[in-house]
Amino acid sequence: MENHIVTEHHGHQQVFWQRMGRTPTFKYVFNPTSHDEFYDLEKDPSETTNILEKAPQDKLALARQTLLAWMGKTGDEPLLRSVYPILARKPVLN
Repeated sequence: MENHIVTEHHGHQQVFWQRMGRTPTFKYVFNPTSHDEFYDLEKDPSETTNILEKAPQDKLALARQTLLAWMGKTGDEPLLRSVYPILARKPVLN
């Protein structure tokens, strides 16, 4: 995935980890303890509608692959090697 940024969030007062990948046209949020999110930033720049179930599969797969590769490259230990099964969930590759 070209021209992208990746961020991570670790929660503040409780464990609520997220990882996010974004390009100029879409945004994918991996929520290991909840539902993932996918937004079309051209049609929905305010990110009001999660289109994960209706997202173009090629874009969604690319976003997930890129994020998982980044997690591996950066040694994202909290999620890649968690002893808690729910936190060890990886982005599903279709």
